[in-house]
Amino acid sequence: MYGPTKDTLAREPRKFERRIYKCYLSIKNPLVLPWWEANLLGKRLGADSDSVNDKISKWEAEGYDGIVTVSDSGIMFVGVTVTNWIAFRPEQVKVVDVETIEESIYTKILMIVEEILSEEEKSSQISLSQSFEEIPDEPRKNRSRWYFEYHCKESHDSCDADLWYRSHQQVTILELTSPDSLGMSREERVEEGMVFVYKVKFDDGFIKEAFEDELLSSPKFYYRPDPPKAPKDYQ
Repeated sequence: MYGPTKDTLAREPRKFERRIYKCYLSIKNPLVLPWWEANLLGKRLGADSDSVNDKISKWEAEGYDGIVTVSDSGIMFVGVTVTNWIAFRPEQVKVVDVETIEESIYTKILMIVEEILSEEEKSSQISLSQSFEEIPDEPRKNRSRWYFEYHCKESHDSCDADLWYRSHQQVTILELTSPDSLGMSREERVEEGMVFVYKVKFDDGFIKEAFEDELLSSPKFYYRPDPPKAPKDYQ
């Protein structure tokens, strides 16, 4: 698991420095969620602490003590299925010295994962991986046409609501606005938090920036629902 250091969080709250910790994870009866449902628990898609806590309380009453899902970023950016484990309570996670963990424990964990993920779910994950468009290492060309899908907070009070309302429309790339990422592979860009950002123009003349994973070559790669229409009083 990883998270920001306190110093980094205080200095640059949106640029989290990653740290890797080896941990014992105590999740005995996880709820299996597809990534698109697990994503709805995140603040970037509009979830708030109260609604998430209500759901956790409901799931705990049903006997679950965590969630197992897969990473959509792993599929989109790297093309692999990465399993994510989410504990409901902090006491379920204990940081340990990796040297004290015996190989047999890793084997048991792998066995548990195999038991939880049914063959049907594995097939579904493979098809999901194949349905995503591979993100290229090189930047996309100016004046090229792409299909835009918004991948941030889906909410009317989002600072990017104007992009959300225009999701699933075609755009024209005007320019790459993040040249510092040139020469990096897509995996390196994700790891460093330096993905390509493009200035794009919609057919109605609206111009704004979009992340590289939001620009797709075909509508078949959409995975978010169609957005609502902008309110009449929206400015």
